[in-house]
Amino acid sequence: NQLKFVSFKDEETKSNDNDNAIAFEEEAIEIDLMFSVEAMIAKNDQGTAVKILKDMLKTDPKNADLHYRIAVIAKRHWKNFDQARDELLLAIECDPNHALSLFALADLYKNQFGDHENAKKYFKLVTVTKPTWGVGWKEYGDLLGWRMGEWKEAVVAYEESVKFKHRYLWN
Repeated sequence: NQLKFVSFKDEETKSNDNDNAIAFEEEAIEIDLMFSVEAMIAKNDQGTAVKILKDMLKTDPKNADLHYRIAVIAKRHWKNFDQARDELLLAIECDPNHALSLFALADLYKNQFGDHENAKKYFKLVTVTKPTWGVGWKEYGDLLGWRMGEWKEAVVAYEESVKFKHRYLWN
């Protein structure tokens, strides 16, 4: 029998290649499932879309994006504001800096529940999490001024909004 000498580096490279392949496959499966979710929504089959998202949550329960997507369906398609709120709170529990969930929750409190204090709390968190997101500042200013009569604070928010008027969440 011949002895084969393999360096530790060769084994480490093979291990990394396997890990990368597994990660790539898992990402491809997730992307495929998200396409399925979008297809179900386009076919007006939100129930199946939510079932897919909930199945995905079984393997990744701390995924804020999945909770956010369920909340969007609950709010926009089913007008189930309580379910939307609960999913957004779960998303924020998973990721306290999930700006889309913070914004959606603030908007929900402002427009569907009329709970301006909670809306103010979450809009403020949006501006802290994404300080260059002009839309967040603008909506915060609208709440403070038009809904709460706190015009001095609203002007500050509007001034911030103008600084970043062309900045969206992903900038």
